[in-house]
Amino acid sequence: MLITGVAEGAGVGLDLGLDGVVDHFTLSGDEAGWLRNKTDATRPGFAVQLKFLTWRGRFPKVRPELPPDAVEHVAKQVGVAASALGIYDLTSRVAKRHRSELRDLTGCHECSKTDLVKLASHPVDVIWHDERREEQVRAELLRQMRVDLI
Repeated sequence: MLITGVAEGAGVGLDLGLDGVVDHFTLSGDEAGWLRNKTDATRPGFAVQLKFLTWRGRFPKVRPELPPDAVEHVAKQVGVAASALGIYDLTSRVAKRHRSELRDLTGCHECSKTDLVKLASHPVDVIWHDERREEQVRAELLRQMRVDLI
Protein backbone atom coordinates (compact mmCIF):
# COMPACT_ATOMS: atom_id res chain seq x y z
CA MET A 1 0.00 0.00 0.00
CA LEU A 2 2.58 2.53 1.04
CA ILE A 3 5.85 2.60 -0.83
CA THR A 4 6.66 1.92 -4.44
CA GLY A 5 9.99 0.64 -5.70
CA VAL A 6 11.65 3.79 -6.98
CA ALA A 7 15.42 4.02 -7.02
CA GLU A 8 16.67 6.16 -4.15
CA GLY A 9 18.30 8.81 -6.35
CA ALA A 10 15.68 8.91 -9.09
CA GLY A 11 14.05 12.21 -9.92
CA VAL A 12 15.35 14.29 -7.03
CA GLY A 13 14.69 17.93 -7.86
CA LEU A 14 13.83 17.11 -11.47
CA ASP A 15 10.46 16.90 -13.13
CA LEU A 16 9.02 13.40 -12.98
CA GLY A 17 6.95 13.61 -16.13
CA LEU A 18 3.23 13.02 -16.35
CA ASP A 19 3.30 9.29 -15.57
CA GLY A 20 5.55 9.73 -12.53
CA VAL A 21 3.53 12.63 -11.17
CA VAL A 22 0.22 10.81 -11.57
CA ASP A 23 1.61 7.55 -10.15
CA HIS A 24 3.35 9.04 -7.12
CA PHE A 25 1.70 12.38 -6.34
CA THR A 26 -2.03 11.84 -6.85
CA LEU A 27 -3.95 11.94 -3.58
CA SER A 28 -6.32 9.07 -2.86
CA GLY A 29 -9.77 9.78 -1.41
CA ASP A 30 -8.59 8.88 2.09
CA GLU A 31 -5.49 11.05 1.76
CA ALA A 32 -7.55 14.01 0.55
CA GLY A 33 -9.73 13.54 3.64
CA TRP A 34 -6.68 13.92 5.87
CA LEU A 35 -6.38 17.51 4.59
CA ARG A 36 -9.78 18.68 5.86
CA ASN A 37 -8.44 20.34 8.99
CA LYS A 38 -5.50 22.02 7.23
CA THR A 39 -5.45 25.70 6.24
CA ASP A 40 -4.66 26.97 2.75
CA ALA A 41 -1.17 27.82 4.02
CA THR A 42 -0.39 24.36 5.41
CA ARG A 43 -2.43 22.07 3.15
CA PRO A 44 0.09 21.90 0.26
CA GLY A 45 3.02 21.26 2.62
CA PHE A 46 1.18 18.46 4.40
CA ALA A 47 0.13 16.90 1.09
CA VAL A 48 3.59 17.15 -0.48
CA GLN A 49 5.22 15.59 2.59
CA LEU A 50 2.66 12.77 2.48
CA LYS A 51 3.17 11.99 -1.19
CA PHE A 52 6.96 12.28 -0.93
CA LEU A 53 6.82 9.80 1.97
CA THR A 54 4.78 7.32 -0.03
CA TRP A 55 7.05 7.79 -3.05
CA ARG A 56 10.49 7.75 -1.43
CA GLY A 57 9.85 6.12 1.95
CA ARG A 58 11.03 9.17 3.86
CA PHE A 59 10.21 12.84 4.25
CA PRO A 60 11.87 15.53 2.12
CA LYS A 61 14.79 17.22 3.86
CA VAL A 62 15.11 20.26 1.60
CA ARG A 63 12.85 21.92 -0.94
CA PRO A 64 15.09 21.13 -3.98
CA GLU A 65 14.26 17.43 -3.47
CA LEU A 66 10.67 18.15 -4.48
CA PRO A 67 10.02 17.66 -8.20
CA PRO A 68 8.48 20.93 -9.46
CA ASP A 69 5.88 19.19 -11.62
CA ALA A 70 4.81 17.07 -8.62
CA VAL A 71 4.44 20.17 -6.45
CA GLU A 72 2.28 21.77 -9.14
CA HIS A 73 0.13 18.61 -9.39
CA VAL A 74 -0.40 18.42 -5.62
CA ALA A 75 -1.18 22.15 -5.41
CA LYS A 76 -3.92 21.78 -8.03
CA GLN A 77 -5.43 18.87 -6.11
CA VAL A 78 -5.57 20.80 -2.84
CA GLY A 79 -6.86 23.98 -4.47
CA VAL A 80 -3.97 26.37 -3.91
CA ALA A 81 -1.23 27.89 -6.04
CA ALA A 82 2.05 25.96 -6.13
CA SER A 83 3.73 29.13 -4.86
CA ALA A 84 1.87 28.63 -1.56
CA LEU A 85 4.42 25.92 -0.75
CA GLY A 86 7.05 28.67 -0.72
CA ILE A 87 5.97 29.75 2.76
CA TYR A 88 5.96 26.19 4.14
CA ASP A 89 9.25 25.61 5.97
CA LEU A 90 10.17 21.91 6.05
CA THR A 91 12.10 22.48 9.30
CA SER A 92 9.32 24.37 11.13
CA ARG A 93 7.33 23.13 14.12
CA VAL A 94 4.27 22.86 11.87
CA ALA A 95 6.14 20.61 9.41
CA LYS A 96 7.44 18.47 12.28
CA ARG A 97 3.93 18.15 13.67
CA HIS A 98 2.71 17.18 10.19
CA ARG A 99 5.39 14.47 9.96
CA SER A 100 4.27 13.05 13.30
CA GLU A 101 0.65 13.06 12.14
CA LEU A 102 1.62 11.43 8.83
CA ARG A 103 3.52 8.66 10.64
CA ASP A 104 0.37 7.93 12.65
CA LEU A 105 -1.86 8.00 9.57
CA THR A 106 0.40 5.80 7.40
CA GLY A 107 1.70 3.44 10.07
CA CYS A 108 5.30 4.47 9.40
CA HIS A 109 7.66 4.90 12.32
CA GLU A 110 11.12 6.22 12.99
CA CYS A 111 13.91 3.68 13.10
CA SER A 112 14.28 2.25 16.62
CA LYS A 113 17.21 0.34 18.14
CA THR A 114 15.27 -2.88 17.60
CA ASP A 115 14.81 -1.95 13.93
CA LEU A 116 18.54 -1.26 13.61
CA VAL A 117 19.44 -4.67 15.01
CA LYS A 118 16.99 -6.37 12.68
CA LEU A 119 18.22 -4.39 9.67
CA ALA A 120 21.86 -5.06 10.54
CA SER A 121 21.25 -8.80 10.53
CA HIS A 122 19.11 -8.70 7.37
CA PRO A 123 22.06 -8.56 4.92
CA VAL A 124 23.72 -11.53 6.59
CA ASP A 125 20.52 -13.56 6.83
CA VAL A 126 18.93 -12.73 3.49
CA ILE A 127 21.13 -10.86 1.05
CA TRP A 128 24.83 -11.63 1.21
CA HIS A 129 24.64 -15.30 0.34
CA ASP A 130 23.33 -14.27 -3.11
CA GLU A 131 24.37 -10.64 -3.57
CA ARG A 132 27.42 -8.58 -2.62
CA ARG A 133 27.16 -5.52 -4.84
CA GLU A 134 26.75 -2.47 -2.62
CA GLU A 135 23.93 -0.89 -4.62
CA GLN A 136 21.92 -4.14 -4.61
CA VAL A 137 22.42 -4.65 -0.87
CA ARG A 138 21.36 -1.04 -0.25
CA ALA A 139 18.29 -1.47 -2.46
CA GLU A 140 17.30 -4.59 -0.51
CA LEU A 141 17.72 -2.81 2.82
CA LEU A 142 15.54 0.07 1.59
CA ARG A 143 12.95 -2.45 0.39
CA GLN A 144 12.93 -4.11 3.81
CA MET A 145 12.55 -0.74 5.54
CA ARG A 146 9.55 -0.03 3.33
CA VAL A 147 8.02 -3.40 4.17
CA ASP A 148 8.53 -2.68 7.88
CA LEU A 149 7.23 0.91 7.46
CA ILE A 150 10.41 2.40 8.91
